[in-house]
This record gives sequence, C-alpha cells and structure tokens, in this order.
Amino acid sequence: MEEVKKTGTYRGHELTGRLEVRLAMQDEMALIDLLEDNTKTKSEVVKALIQNKRLYYHLNEKEQNIYYALVDLRLGLKRIKSSLHGLDDKQRLKLFNDDPEYMRSWKSVADQCIEQWGHVIDRLSD
Repeated sequence: MEEVKKTGTYRGHELTGRLEVRLAMQDEMALIDLLEDNTKTKSEVVKALIQNKRLYYHLNEKEQNIYYALVDLRLGLKRIKSSLHGLDDKQRLKLFNDDPEYMRSWKSVADQCIEQWGHVIDRLSD
C-alpha cells in the first residue's frame, strides 16, 4: 500500500481531507438511518464503514438482507447466551424446564449456530 501523506496527491487524486459523494436516494436514506442509530457524525460512520470494509456492493438486495438478518440473529443469540450466563444455576435450569441435558444441548446448538453463521457472514463480506 502506498504511503499516504496529509497533503499532496494519491494515485493521481488531490488529497484535501474532504470527499464529495453523490448517493442514490435509498443509499442516502440508509446513511441517515445509520446516523440515527448511532451518535456518530457522517464522517465517523463513513470512516468506520471503510475501516471495517462493510461495503457490500457485490451483494444483491436479497443477499444483503440475508447478511443483515444473520448478523442480527447471531448477535441476538450471543446476547441470550450472555444473559443466561448471568443467571445462577437454579434460574437457568428453570428456563429449560429443569432439564440439564436440554440446557446443555441448547447451549451446544447455540454455539454451533453462532460459529456457522459467523462463517457465512465472513464469506458474504469477502
């Protein structure tokens, strides 16, 4: 990767620290949605998207929806597991009908789902 200086040019482009972009209306609305969900500025959101390489233009709309659904499902399952971890054994067992084998089985399947969904998410984001 070429070294980036604070001023000058990079690959024939003048570096100003500012970038003007034109977005389709639906993309601009998506950016506004991102801004409303965060306490970040437009610049911070765009910078985070670039740093995280979350630019999924290679996916069609259906694939993007699947990607985001998997991300949400995986995060939700992690949150449930974390909440369960915070409970004592008696409370946890009560949630699983006092069946320790069912609880162990559920945790095992949840771990497998989290791992597999992570692999699918990684493949979609490549």
